[in-house]
Amino acid sequence: MGGCIGMKKVNQILNIIMGTFIGVFIGHAIYIVWNYNTHPEFYGMQSAPWYTGILVYGVFTIIFEVVCLIIKLFINLWNIKSRLMCLILPVITLILEILPFGAVLNFANPEGEPWRKTFSYFSLTPFGYANFAPFLTAIMTCIAFILLVIFCITGKERILLNARNIVFAGSVISFGPLIFGIRNFSVIGFFISVTLVLEFVLIYFSIKRLGTNYYEK
Repeated sequence: MGGCIGMKKVNQILNIIMGTFIGVFIGHAIYIVWNYNTHPEFYGMQSAPWYTGILVYGVFTIIFEVVCLIIKLFINLWNIKSRLMCLILPVITLILEILPFGAVLNFANPEGEPWRKTFSYFSLTPFGYANFAPFLTAIMTCIAFILLVIFCITGKERILLNARNIVFAGSVISFGPLIFGIRNFSVIGFFISVTLVLEFVLIYFSIKRLGTNYYEK
């Protein structure tokens, strides 16, 4: 992510150079047309048509513009590849949340130890028994994932900032089952919390490397 700023500057410089070359070509063509209308006798002494200079310069400009466009394409592909790194942990988190081993419910057992049942974070059964954290965490993860996908496509830093806030909220909520005791927190739930915390740290340092200040937005 740290190289995105350098790539962005190169992209901006290429835009300026491409625009400059097009402007120079247009100016050159206008001058040739004007000069031909003003001094047609000068071009009459040449064996080549009067517009040959425009065609030659035009071909050169097209070749140059195509080369610049290819470079810009590689830059954009590189930026997208760098941004895709932010999607790895959310994908892992979503997979863990889909598995039916994350959310925990303990049912009373008259014979002794409570019956321990596990569910997917997307299941509404724990939510119905007042264990709200798993389902809310799953919703937060989905929202964060969508924001990160949009960020990968657009590269807009504000979207990354919003994703950071959602991931932070989701990581805090994911520890909610501990309120009811350690027995209500599964191993899968622990790994879900860890991946969310790691994703928050990754986004935080990515924003820092990008030089983004939330309060200046």
